[in-house]
Amino acid sequence: KAIMDRFFDVVVADNRIRSFFRGKNHDTIKEGARVYLTEAFGGPKIYKGRDLAEIHSALGVSDYEFDCFLLNMERALTGLGFDDETVDEVIVCLEPIRPALLGRARGLA
Repeated sequence: KAIMDRFFDVVVADNRIRSFFRGKNHDTIKEGARVYLTEAFGGPKIYKGRDLAEIHSALGVSDYEFDCFLLNMERALTGLGFDDETVDEVIVCLEPIRPALLGRARGLA
């Protein structure tokens, strides 16, 4: 929970991507993201939300904006005192969700 709270503090302060979250219920987004990411990092399979591609399909997220998302996660984790190795591992685990958020098929075209 602390990670998602810190992450959203960083995101809503970031002019590059905060518009994606304006007018949205941050608590709902944080909880869904927390559960989804818990699974992504090897935790129990309990995510029951909508598919990531469906959630993000109308947003038009670009590679640049996804990179900003990753940088904000890095900033949040570093600010919470996580070591570089852990931060790197988290970023590597998040990269595979890029195709879903950008509305792309996985793999090489």
